[in-house]
Formats: sequence, structure tokens, C-alpha cells
Amino acid sequence: MSRIQWYWIVIVGLIQGVPAGLVAQKTYLENEIRKIVRLDRDIDIDEGSCTVIGVIDGDSTYTYQWGSLARNSDTPVADTSLFPVGGLTHVHLILLTYHMMELGLISPDDTIGKFNFPIFKGSRINALSISDLLSHRTGLPKILPQLVYLKHDPDDEYKDYESQKIDSALVAWTRQHTLSHKHNHSQYNFYLLSKILWLVKDKRVHDNGKMIPEMRHTWFAPLDTIPSQSVPAFYSAQSRLLPIPHFGGLTTTMGMVSCMKDQLIVAEVLMRMASRNDFKQVFLQPVVEKKKKKTSFTNGGLRWSDGGKSGKIYMMTGVLKGSSAFLCVAPQTHTAVIILHNSGESQHVLGFQILRMINYQFTRTY
Repeated sequence: MSRIQWYWIVIVGLIQGVPAGLVAQKTYLENEIRKIVRLDRDIDIDEGSCTVIGVIDGDSTYTYQWGSLARNSDTPVADTSLFPVGGLTHVHLILLTYHMMELGLISPDDTIGKFNFPIFKGSRINALSISDLLSHRTGLPKILPQLVYLKHDPDDEYKDYESQKIDSALVAWTRQHTLSHKHNHSQYNFYLLSKILWLVKDKRVHDNGKMIPEMRHTWFAPLDTIPSQSVPAFYSAQSRLLPIPHFGGLTTTMGMVSCMKDQLIVAEVLMRMASRNDFKQVFLQPVVEKKKKKTSFTNGGLRWSDGGKSGKIYMMTGVLKGSSAFLCVAPQTHTAVIILHNSGESQHVLGFQILRMINYQFTRTY
């Protein structure tokens, strides 16, 4: 049993609900969050019909469910309602990578060539290591020109992105371009990482990407193939109703479907792993940037920011055309905020403001 698998046993007991004595605290916190939404002009949750917010404050966990699954529905959103989480998929892949490193199945220096993918035979891609992929230091582009023709439906643009077509496009691109260690945030880095992780078929290690059994509402599958679940409608950033999204071969990279209950487990595990030196070394070292920025990236692909007395804050956003997700954690103070929303309007400002509030301005009533 790896440390990640052991930690979920401990963590599950922490997120079962709010003890009766903390009901007043939960209400007080919700009022403060609503005040942020009301007063900050950069925050807009009205483009969608529902928002789910999760807050971890030390040993306390609070969740808030605002709105209904659709504008024309009376069904309230829940902690188990399913959202495509986009970039938050990467957080799960980071933890799965560490889990497999602990088991000795892979190491940061392993190259893609070690795993003998037939389609990459003779390609420069084989020289890329797992650490290169995690840190986005490969030079791979954000957009592969060879795949643009597959975007037949602008409202469901990735549904025809088959894995074989993606692989062929990557090989073709590397024939014309030189790979480099220049930092360039590309979804194709984690796409290649997921191909390595999915080579392991032993369900004792992971079951189609899932390594924590208590995450019962997380899938790497299209939403419309998951039976009888609570799924919201999807709206653009301009409030236009959109179809259910599909991600084709990018499902393991940006198409994870999850809920607030499961993302709280991810946040707890991430914060506990952040105290481990081996995890810090492989995933949490700042990537040196030539241009000084307020936020930057770690060698594990997470955004990070200096939280002052609260220590480093690690973040990941997942903005899609019809939904948005945000996760940020401050391991030093054991605080975290997760937001799931059913429109393409990013909620990173709200999430970051809530984290700042509970670390600097929040009055605890217990």
C-alpha cells in the first residue's frame, strides 16, 4: 500500500459532513463568501445555473451548493453532481504519477522511448522524460495545426480527437520542429504522460486512472456514458446552452468527470503529500522563468504563488467552453478551496479570494 492509498483511509473520515457544533460557523462562512461574490466586479456566477464550493479550513470541511442543475430545472445541484473538470485532471494525474513512482513502476528520468510505443518508433518524442512532461519543458505546442481540421463542431470541438490521430500529429510536428526545454504549457505533455500511466493495467495500482477507491464519482469517460447521475446543463460564458462535451483521445488529459465530494479528497491528499520531501522535489519545485511573474509554475505543472505567512499556494484551473473548475491549496495552513461551476466563466478569482479570506480576514466562531 502506497502513502497515497493509506492517506485516503485517514481522510475519508474528515469529509463526511459538518458536525452539529460547526453549523453556525458554516453559515457565517457562507455569508462571507456571498459578500465576496456580491462586491467583487470580477466575479460572475450568473452565466451558469449552479455553483458548488468546497472549503477546507484545518480540520473542518464545508461545502455549499448554489442553484439548480439547469435554468429550467428545480433539481438542486449536489456535492455528487458531476462536472467535467478540465485542467483539474492534471492534479489527479500528478498524484497517480507519484503513486506509481512510490511503487517503483516509473521514475522521473524514464523517457517515453523506454515504453516502446510503436507509433513513436524513430520519433524525437522518445527522448522526452517524465519530468520533462510534468514540467511542460518539451517545446510541444498548445495547438497542433495538424488536428485543427477535426474541430467540426465549435461547441464540441474535441469529440473527433482520436488517440491515433493525436499521436500521428505529434510525430509529424516533431519532424518539422526541434524539441526544447523551453517552458510551454501544453495539454499534449500530460497527454503523453497519461499514455505512460495507462500502460499499467493492474487494478491494484489504478482502475482506469482511479487509485483511491472512495472516489466513487470520478470517471475518465464521456458524461453521456455514465448511467443515472446528477449532471448539470452546460452554458457558455455568454449564457448560451451547450451540448454535453466530449474529449475523445484527450479524455485522460482534460476530460476527467468528477464531483465536489471526490475533489475534496484530492485536495486533502495533495496537501498531505506536499509535506513530503520526495514529492516536493519532483512536483513542487518552482520552474525558473526569465520574466518575473506574480504566479509561475512548479516542475509538476501546478501554478504557484507566494502566500506570505500562509506559505506557497498551489493552484490549478479547468476552464472549458461550458464549465469551469478551480482548486487551490495552502498546505502550510492546511486550507483549500475548490469550485465547480456549469459555465465557461472562470471562477479562479472567487476561489483565490476565498482562500485569502480564510487565511487573513476570517473570524472563527468556535
